[in-house]
Amino acid sequence: MPDRSRRDKEAARLREALRRASAGPEPDVGRLISRVPAMLAEARRRREARAGAPPNWLPIAWSAVPRVAAVTLAIVIAASVVLVRDAGVERAATNGVDALILTGNVDRAGSDVLLEAIATPGDDNG
Repeated sequence: MPDRSRRDKEAARLREALRRASAGPEPDVGRLISRVPAMLAEARRRREARAGAPPNWLPIAWSAVPRVAAVTLAIVIAASVVLVRDAGVERAATNGVDALILTGNVDRAGSDVLLEAIATPGDDNG
């Protein structure tokens, strides 16, 4: 029953509010109607101003561009150093057993006397 008594109280309050609203004079909406074109124009102006404004994140991104460029430059320099070092290591590696295995040429084996002795066909009796 508590639900029914609460509904009755709400209905009574609603009836009272409607009675008080209808007892007064008719509301004058003429001023509101006359202001509608101005409100629409203001809404249009705000919409256009917002469309032309840069996004909120743009200043943050703009300030981050120099940092990103510096990091990119550092990465490019590091990659270049690694490539130059790797090329040097690869050239050094082609002077030994790697050169013999890859090319099959004893002349490219370099200054390794033992390797040349093993790889050179000839008299193995000493």
